[in-house]
Amino acid sequence: MQSLPISLILISQRCLVVGGGRIAYRKAQLLKKAGAHIDVLSPDIDPELDALIAPEGHWIQQVYHSTLDLTLYRLVIAATNDPQVNAQVFYDAEAKNVLVNSVDDIPHCRFMVPAIIDRSPLLISVASNGTSPVLSRQIRTQLETIIPQQLGRLAEFAGQWRQRVKDQIESVEQRRIFWEQLFAGPIKSQVLNGQLEMAQHTLQHALVNWHGTSGEVYLVGAGPGDPELLTLKALRLMQQADVVCYDRLVSPAILELC
Repeated sequence: MQSLPISLILISQRCLVVGGGRIAYRKAQLLKKAGAHIDVLSPDIDPELDALIAPEGHWIQQVYHSTLDLTLYRLVIAATNDPQVNAQVFYDAEAKNVLVNSVDDIPHCRFMVPAIIDRSPLLISVASNGTSPVLSRQIRTQLETIIPQQLGRLAEFAGQWRQRVKDQIESVEQRRIFWEQLFAGPIKSQVLNGQLEMAQHTLQHALVNWHGTSGEVYLVGAGPGDPELLTLKALRLMQQADVVCYDRLVSPAILELC
């Protein structure tokens, strides 16, 4: 793994976009959706970008210079059409320990922006460490077709009950098992179909009757070692297991899925 995927909370955080064209506009759109306050530094600015950053952000109408205090910003995106300017933004931000991305310029990036599947509050990202953005977008398109549009409702519903579940089930491992069993039942279809009252009853009933779990043992055949030949049930059991016992015939690719 060459980078660590994280979810960065940018609500009301000030961010800087260096560049005022269409590329800068596309990056600013993502920041805006995340709730950031955006300043744009550029001699000229796209009218849509100017409208996008209002009213919290400002257009700084000048060329980039290293004297700019980048520590005022949570992160910086260099999106000009001049590679030398973008590189200078990177070096200046690195010197101040400010997160920086230089668009389509991997050596001058401290972070990369992935392809995003937005099912807020559930977000799914696909990244290639900048090596193939087109492939990332194609994979995102494939996932878009199989992930329900309403799946964010389930995440939001679970979030509303999270503290109550935490208060009743003290063990972290037992809470994990509780949620896994809950999501494997009818509650998912209930929430996605808008049957929220029924879903609340289902969760309340499961919580009231929760008395912990005893251990279970499953035998999973690993086959010839190709992870693509695993059944969906085998994959689910491997990822839910607390302990996995295996022999030397099990391939490293399959162990990575545990």
